Amino acid sequence: MLVGMKAEATMYVSGGVATGIIAKMVERTERTVQEGLTDWRDARMRSVLTGQAGNRDAAKPVRAQKQEFKTILARPPSRSGLVGGRQRPASGAHSPPRKECDAMPRRSEPIRTASPYAYANAQEAVRRFLGRHRRIVIGAVLVLIVCAVPTVVRAPDIEGLAVYAVVCLGVSFASVVLSRRNVDGLLGILSADCCARKMLDATALLMGKRTRRRERPTWEVLYAMCSAQLGYDDIALQWADEAESSPGLSLSNRLLACNVRAVVAEHRDDRDALANVRGRVAALAVLCSNGRASVRLRRTAHLLLAWIDFDLSLEDKDWQHCNELLGAMDALSSTRQQQVGAERRRGLLAEARGDLAAARDRYAFVADNGGDCCMARISSEWLDAHEGVQEATARTAGASSCAASGPGEAMGAGPERA
Repeated sequence: MLVGMKAEATMYVSGGVATGIIAKMVERTERTVQEGLTDWRDARMRSVLTGQAGNRDAAKPVRAQKQEFKTILARPPSRSGLVGGRQRPASGAHSPPRKECDAMPRRSEPIRTASPYAYANAQEAVRRFLGRHRRIVIGAVLVLIVCAVPTVVRAPDIEGLAVYAVVCLGVSFASVVLSRRNVDGLLGILSADCCARKMLDATALLMGKRTRRRERPTWEVLYAMCSAQLGYDDIALQWADEAESSPGLSLSNRLLACNVRAVVAEHRDDRDALANVRGRVAALAVLCSNGRASVRLRRTAHLLLAWIDFDLSLEDKDWQHCNELLGAMDALSSTRQQQVGAERRRGLLAEARGDLAAARDRYAFVADNGGDCCMARISSEWLDAHEGVQEATARTAGASSCAASGPGEAMGAGPERA
């Protein structure tokens, strides 16, 4: 764990993040981070030499290992039918009968959405994001200057000033729309690609580059969201508290902070904390409905309420209400991450009702489409744990059927053959 923190700190420094921010992220003092970076600059990527006999250079493969690499790379690609990292069962393999839960349609095909930064690393994504932002700002300023020149050259009149005001409004609206699309494209790393780790790294870089006081709460709550999706609950709560301490926090950031707390409460099975978050989200949903909030913000508030109500109803074993909330989630979900989250809750409902076959289908979908988020990892662990149980059950059932058929039929020498 310590080696991972040192590597993370080194990566952030290479991307230009301030040392104070890195110290908060790795939960160490700023002096400790600086000393670790100094040691790394001195050692760099040196080979691991223990000084013991026979250990000449542990960082380099020996001749036998090199030959093993060549043998593996020379093999043709596998045709065993791997899909999404998990192997399909053979066509004739035994599978238990399936019993679908009520109002739970099966989602068989994967979601094929992707963000504009799907094939870029965190540093390249941040560089492209900031480059597009600069081009939008420079383009808007140039358009305003070009339109202002004719108005200034000739004697300005009321009609010319009115036309210029309309142009300013149009340019401002266009720049806001383009900036919103640019931000949505960056956030798609988490919402469309489900790459919480890459989004976390990109947010850390932006926290060091975009240091305006007005933007800082947005990056802090986004960092908290990525930490919660990766299962770093303590770090997520710390950054959520940091964001909520900012004066004049926007309504969208307050909703995201509540989302972080709801995810952490779900991970910890803390019903009281979840009920507390539910009250805060309900109050924010009323503000969204009464105020001038966007349609997307209202959908987010109601979707968050549906998630929390589902978790509470699942614990109370209110299956009918859970099915109703799943229908609401389908209507409100608009991103890949939200749809995968709804599928995971379908798996939870199927497991709670004892339908392990349906739960297996849901969890397999989440494991294949959830990226590196915590819900995908938990689903994979559930599948691995229950795969052994299923095989043992099938073997036991096969042995019982053979024993019940009798020794003559088991050996294929029944009365008719005799």
